[in-house]
Order: sequence, then C-alpha cells, then structure tokens
Amino acid sequence: MSVTLFIFLLFFFRPVLSLSSDGIALLTLKSAVDASAAAAFSNWNDADATPCRWSGITCANISGQLEPRVVGITLSGKGLRGYLPSELGTLLYLRRLNLHTNALRGAIPAQLFNATALHSVFLHGNNLSGTLPASFCTLPASKTSTSPITPSPAPSPTRSKT
Repeated sequence: MSVTLFIFLLFFFRPVLSLSSDGIALLTLKSAVDASAAAAFSNWNDADATPCRWSGITCANISGQLEPRVVGITLSGKGLRGYLPSELGTLLYLRRLNLHTNALRGAIPAQLFNATALHSVFLHGNNLSGTLPASFCTLPASKTSTSPITPSPAPSPTRSKT
C-alpha cells in the first residue's frame, strides 16, 4: 500500500516551482505600467522560477545566496507609462536601475533606496515629480555620482577680523 501511495504522490503531485522574491518585486513594476508597454514585458512570466532570463533584467551569483539575484534593470526608452513601485526597494542586490526616457510619473518612492547595493540610477526623461526622498541623501557618494542632481559645494568658512 505504501508503494502505491508513493507512486500516486509522485505522478499526481509534481513539485511546484514558485517565482523568487526578486521576480515578485519585478512583477510589481510590470503591474505599475500601462498595458500599452506590454512588449517590454513579453517574456516576464510569473510561472518562471527566476526572472534572470527576462528581458531587461541582469542577475548575478551573490556569495551566500542559493540562487542568482537581480542586480540590474534596464528598460530605458520602452514607452513605459505608470509609476515606480516601492517594491523595487526589496531588490537588495540591485546595483543599476535604468528606466530613463519613458513616461513614468509621480514621486520617487523612498523605499527604492532600501536597495542597499544601488549605485547607478538613471531616471531622466520621465515625468517624475516631487522632491527626492531624504533616504537619497544617506547613499554613499558613488551612488549619487550618476545623478543629474549634484550637491553644491559647502561654502568655505569666512574668517572674521578681530
């Protein structure tokens, strides 16, 4: 009887692969844009185990991680209309975000900068509004070097005549 049960389980309950947490975060971007840009996401399939073969996505093997992790998103000039979802901040190994020359609107979510490996952000050529979140100011200098916003140099101290 136990052999029969084993065979039954083997044939009728196949292992179910589920999309990685990185893939789920990326699907929020797909959901945040209008369907008119569907071609940019034509091979983004929630039945995949990993988003590493999706167009515009770069993955790398990270020491200590069992599976490759998303390190880059490059969807510039794809006609994306929508907003930046805060869930992109859960991509902890994301290094490069390249979404320039689209029609994204709204504010840049503060949660985006929870992606602690982020060092290159290209968002020019969109309709983003509002102020940069305070968390942007806590990034290391290398993370802000590609930003079109450059901080002014601190004024030099003046000496008072006594």
